[in-house]
Amino acid sequence: MGLPSAAATELPPTAVSPSAHDPALQSSVADTTLDAQIAEGMADLSNIDTIRESERSKPYIGDLEPLESLKAEYAQGSQVFVQKISSLQAQYGSMRRTRGDGNCFFRSCIYGYLEWLLVHQQEQECQRSAVRLHRGLASI
Repeated sequence: MGLPSAAATELPPTAVSPSAHDPALQSSVADTTLDAQIAEGMADLSNIDTIRESERSKPYIGDLEPLESLKAEYAQGSQVFVQKISSLQAQYGSMRRTRGDGNCFFRSCIYGYLEWLLVHQQEQECQRSAVRLHRGLASI
């Protein structure tokens, strides 16, 4: 038995609807999709002011809280998350909340570092950090 001929193994061309080649119809579909995306984005923007206002009332860095308070917030949620909080409790006793304003990561890292320096009384490192901070601010 021989191999089938090339004509027998060819797949039929994919059917393309006439509208796929109509630029006016494509533009209309794209405009409708874009309008829906803009409307959805505007709905999200209306909530931004509410979120910003609630964030403004929070302190930049909160007081120390036991991790148990975070665990209580998520007790009715994901049990995987609760387990992860439990594993954090084995190493850390407390936490601080930060204002979620886009700079929260940087603020919490710097605050945590400075707090560590103070708690562990690292005098030399405090002096080096103060000099670096002063130089950094002078260059702005």
